[in-house]
Amino acid sequence: MLLGSRAAFDELRCLDAVPQARRAATTAVTAVESAEWAAARAERLGRLTLRCLAAVGQAAVLVIALGAAPAQPVAVVVGEVLLLTAGWELLERLPRLLQHLARADDAAARLAPLAADERAVDGTGDRQPETARSVEASGLPLLGSSAPLTTTLSGPGLTLITGPNGSGKSTLLGRLAGRLPAPAGTVLLDGTAVHRLPAGTVAGTVTLVEADDWLADDTVAANLRQAAPSAGPTALEAVLDVVGLSALPLDASVGPGGRLLSQGQRRRLAIARAVLRRPPVLLLDEPVAGLDRPTAQALLAALPRALPDTALVIALQDQDVDLLDRAPTDVVRLGDGLAAAAPPGTAAATRAP
Repeated sequence: MLLGSRAAFDELRCLDAVPQARRAATTAVTAVESAEWAAARAERLGRLTLRCLAAVGQAAVLVIALGAAPAQPVAVVVGEVLLLTAGWELLERLPRLLQHLARADDAAARLAPLAADERAVDGTGDRQPETARSVEASGLPLLGSSAPLTTTLSGPGLTLITGPNGSGKSTLLGRLAGRLPAPAGTVLLDGTAVHRLPAGTVAGTVTLVEADDWLADDTVAANLRQAAPSAGPTALEAVLDVVGLSALPLDASVGPGGRLLSQGQRRRLAIARAVLRRPPVLLLDEPVAGLDRPTAQALLAALPRALPDTALVIALQDQDVDLLDRAPTDVVRLGDGLAAAAPPGTAAATRAP
């Protein structure tokens, strides 16, 4: 509940529902803490009871063994007592072992779908390619237009998505990346619906850098290596140079959520991480927001050079379009339903009939 409330904080604030969500979260946390305290108390009482029973049992064995006829050697009596003690200690640890086993089973159940995705097998049992090369969206609705959008991304090229605030640029990118369901139309990777493909195949084809992408509370290098764990310092410094962060030390800490960096640095570090992946399709949601004009121009010019084999899809505000140093292959303007067709073999964007 806490994670859901945090993710929906902006919506809750707009609806003036933050106090209600805070009270509900506080009630839920209190209930969980009470349950945990009761469980811990019951566990302590159980362990104390077992220890008392163990002590009584050991004393009984000792008395019986010493009073038995004929009398047993002291060493044998001590051995019997120690054997009984070991049995009781095992019994005392049994509840904790069962608790760990239940947690392990729960974790395995949650991780099983990820393991299935790694096998890259769809619902029919046919093996999918390790990385798809073509992304096609058919019949996706455009805000402010009655004409749906059909777009195909395959091979290098630059597709520009523009439009006023609230026109749906981020939503369109999220649907192309398979992160958001489409109320109408379909998104295909190499001819297969994105929701039917394993997560590994989708991730190997399309990389989306959102306007405020997540950064781990770790070093710059560690955040970059999320995209390429085996990348060496030279490769990491190269991608930092692409986004204009060559002065940022690899061992510098970014803080929780990247708070030790400026907004522009956080955005460019997330883009550098995506560049390190070298995906067939890279979607960037307003990558130059918060950057000064020279830095923004340098970033937009460097990306096509660093990713010559990638289909770039960049969403920009209307006032930022002139930052591009080259004409895009395609332009999709949201809000008025305009779309320009591209030559065959490149990323194409047209309006569906």
